[in-house]
Amino acid sequence: MPKHYGKKAPKGSHMMPDGSIMKDSDMDDKPMKKTTAKAKGTRKPSSWNQHVSKVYQAGKKKNADYKYSQAMKDAKKTYKPAKK
Repeated sequence: MPKHYGKKAPKGSHMMPDGSIMKDSDMDDKPMKKTTAKAKGTRKPSSWNQHVSKVYQAGKKKNADYKYSQAMKDAKKTYKPAKK
């Protein structure tokens, strides 16, 4: 249980995770950190993801109401994982 369990913070303040009380006005005094834009890489789709995507696209061509969840069930029947 947290140290401040059962306690209430006075109006205009809030409880910190360590149980101390902090005034809300103190929150505004700290300047916000500026975040720099970082290039995020994307992970290459796994062979399973590629297989499900192919099954989904094929099913969508046949039936406009075909759902991705159904494609996963259908792909499970035909997927052959690569041996390591």
